Amino acid sequence: MNKRLSAPYAENILINSLPPIPDDNTILRHLTVTSEIPAEILELPTEIRLHHLQDMLHRLHIPSLEGCRLAETIDLMIRQGYSLRNPEDASTWRQVMGSQSNSDYMTKSSNIAASADGFPGIGKTIAVRRPLSFYPQIIEHQNFPNIVGGHYQMVWLSIEVPASGKLEDFCAQLMREWDRVLPDNQSRFTDTLNAKTRNGGRMFEEWNQVAKSHFLGFLHLDEVQNFFKIPTLKQRQAKKAGNRLDLSLVEDKLLKVMLILINSGLPILFSGTPDGISAMSNRFSTGQRMSSFGYHEFLRFDNPNDLEYKEFLGELVKYQYVRSPLALSEELESLIIELTGGIRRLIINLWLFAHRVAYRRGQDNLLLEDFKVAERLNFKKIRPAVRALLCGDPYQISQYSDLLGGFN
Repeated sequence: MNKRLSAPYAENILINSLPPIPDDNTILRHLTVTSEIPAEILELPTEIRLHHLQDMLHRLHIPSLEGCRLAETIDLMIRQGYSLRNPEDASTWRQVMGSQSNSDYMTKSSNIAASADGFPGIGKTIAVRRPLSFYPQIIEHQNFPNIVGGHYQMVWLSIEVPASGKLEDFCAQLMREWDRVLPDNQSRFTDTLNAKTRNGGRMFEEWNQVAKSHFLGFLHLDEVQNFFKIPTLKQRQAKKAGNRLDLSLVEDKLLKVMLILINSGLPILFSGTPDGISAMSNRFSTGQRMSSFGYHEFLRFDNPNDLEYKEFLGELVKYQYVRSPLALSEELESLIIELTGGIRRLIINLWLFAHRVAYRRGQDNLLLEDFKVAERLNFKKIRPAVRALLCGDPYQISQYSDLLGGFN
């Protein structure tokens, strides 16, 4: 096979140290996290079993088809982004040093962005972070083109947008996370973070220069709805079905920063609730840029006959730490959707709560009734939101700002 076709990025040091391009089986194998059930689990007291179950459920991850698609998108974004910034090329260093010409920019720059949305608890964040763990976060190069001595490459960075939605806090979050992942006894932004006063614009310029010089390959911005002001209940209730509720930025300065990042060629994945992703697309008029490498919609389970739901529950049902387990049935499949709205986090929580109810009964078995009791005891505060999800009624949905935008 032609070497150029078999290894399209072979001449780029930024890509050479990455793992091989994964195929579908590799992606699925890497994303899936299950646990061996301890052979002696049923010999343990129920209070000890409960802690084993909690530990296992905390790590369990059964990837969705959308999650596998997102993993493929992330791999494409990282490699394509680095292909535009080969440190062997003089134009790359002009870009790093801020002396890039317009002709260089037009030739080399590309918008590499994607977005992912879904209701809270649907599994967006883990669907991003599991694929990212496939790559080293930092690569230490003993020799680097056009640099004397070693140099480190920051492959990816993932942060949550701070709740304040302010530029200073956003930049501080970028800086803190950068310093956190550096090797021991290293830091880059200590002085800036410890300063008595902060200037968001200068903080961004400082962080951006460091990110460029260390060839940040991928930036994940989670909880992007925090960029925007939460609409009042009155505004949400006034929204007509099918119409978008426009959200306003907490600070307009962030608009400029986001546009700089999008236009710089740095691969960026935006994730958040449907209202946040919709607001970003609408406010920036860059919906096409934000999805240039893909849009990923993570949906709740809403059909007991859905194949992905059956596979998810078929794996979960294996983890019954009781002597007389409950058989997987159509009744159980329907009941879990009814009680949780098909939200993955709630399904996992309900599974643990049902075991707690069963253990209190002292019969060492699991019953359908245990799930109903568990929901009554633990889901009181979220029950109205679950019902809103199930019925799709615009008025009920309007009570919850982070459910907006998830319905047509």
